[in-house]
Amino acid sequence: MKNGKYLVGFIGFGGIARMTHYPGWKKIPDVEVIAISDPSEQVRNIAKNEFGIKYVFDDYKEMLKIEEIDIVDVCAPNKIHHPATIESLKAKKHVICEKNHLQQV
Repeated sequence: MKNGKYLVGFIGFGGIARMTHYPGWKKIPDVEVIAISDPSEQVRNIAKNEFGIKYVFDDYKEMLKIEEIDIVDVCAPNKIHHPATIESLKAKKHVICEKNHLQQV
């Protein structure tokens, strides 16, 4: 928590993130979305230019290096949920993940 706000980063910033999760976070006064990671350059540009998000990354592992991030909201495609959630927890972040897709080994 920095300046009395919980800082959030998104892994994946496509439709569900932009249309549902992001507006939900914005309604909470003590929350600020400061970072997103998404492999799409177009989506990263939208995050930065239209949503004013400070940090944008193409690799979520790079985003997880931001120590100030308290919460990670995983909105990536299902196959990314498991590794992204594990990496986020290893980075000592709280994680929001609607579902987790485990692949058979």
